[in-house]
Amino acid sequence: MIEKNKIQELIPSNNQEKGGAEMEEQITLNRYTCERCSHKWLPRSEDKPTVCPRCKSPYWNNPRQETSSSENNNAKQ
Repeated sequence: MIEKNKIQELIPSNNQEKGGAEMEEQITLNRYTCERCSHKWLPRSEDKPTVCPRCKSPYWNNPRQETSSSENNNAKQ
């Protein structure tokens, strides 16, 4: 079992390089929003998602198309 102080030696600090100089790193993540269910998520990979993780819609990036009531009436007849 590794002691607590040994673990701290193994994990480098976030703001220092090996040379002791401070280093800042900036990471940019895309946040996606489903146009169908309004779910927001961060992707696990760099690839564009194929479906919304919540509603599973493959059309997550396309807003719903509103149909007029006259088209609905014609389709029923």
